[in-house]
Amino acid sequence: MHTPATLVRGGTSKCWLFNQVDVPAGRGELEQLLVSAYGATDPVELDGVGGATPTTSKAAVVGASPEPGVDVDYLFAQVGIGTGSVEWTSNCGNCATGVALYAVAKGMVAITGDRTRVVMRNTNTGAVLEGLVDTTGGVVHHFGRQTVPGTRAGGVAVGLTFRDPAGGTTGLLLPTGRAAQDLPV
Repeated sequence: MHTPATLVRGGTSKCWLFNQVDVPAGRGELEQLLVSAYGATDPVELDGVGGATPTTSKAAVVGASPEPGVDVDYLFAQVGIGTGSVEWTSNCGNCATGVALYAVAKGMVAITGDRTRVVMRNTNTGAVLEGLVDTTGGVVHHFGRQTVPGTRAGGVAVGLTFRDPAGGTTGLLLPTGRAAQDLPV
């Protein structure tokens, strides 16, 4: 199998990033590709690029967004370990920082000085995020000194903000309509 991909550590996760033009458009075919590439039917993912942990078996498919004001769309995939399946309903902020850096490095978003803003939409959830990528000197950096809790090695600084995060799953900031509520158990 030969499919172009880029391995990025975002925060405390590792994520393989794929350009949408290089992978199948159908979800079933894409899932088959990821299960095969990660070796996801094996609990140690020995015959694939997966790391046999939830933080090292992630992927995202990135492409230009048709949505006004959004630079890139990405489909996040949490690849199962030993299950031969992929979970498609969530998001990962760690991988989103990698998506922002990838979008700048691949020329999907033009560099705008020392900090480059990337507006991203997670197509799984509809969440819109902003990444602020360190492009000091007007260039993409491949190495950096920024660390986050849980990591020892540095990386390129990418700030992340979720736009309008309230109610992403339930549709409401307060799902029951009340700020505080006693629930009998």
